[in-house]
Amino acid sequence: MSVLRNLTYSNHDVFLVDNSKNDAYSKHINAMGIECDWVNPSRKTNNQYMAESQEKCRERAMKGGYDYMFNPETDIFPPCRDIIERLMLAHRRVVSAMYHIGTGRNSHLCISVNTYNQ
Repeated sequence: MSVLRNLTYSNHDVFLVDNSKNDAYSKHINAMGIECDWVNPSRKTNNQYMAESQEKCRERAMKGGYDYMFNPETDIFPPCRDIIERLMLAHRRVVSAMYHIGTGRNSHLCISVNTYNQ
């Protein structure tokens, strides 16, 4: 959670979706003051509960009237504090990015930003 709290872009909200076997972790996250919903993965394929999680985030952004939605890969949080600013520098409606995180002496950050004109 420290990664989320340390983002340098100040005008953001955090909404998480948890897909653990039960809702205990999402309750724990909510108790920390971070909004978190839960998707029950029981009797669903990985693709089904991942799609449901993504849909909950998309619906939250649409209903909330947000201009942008930052949706990192599940269980991976970007190591750089200014990731939102870096993505917004593209000045495009849709931006995707890849980053690589090494370990030890080989640890580094490489962001490749892809932009789409829509």
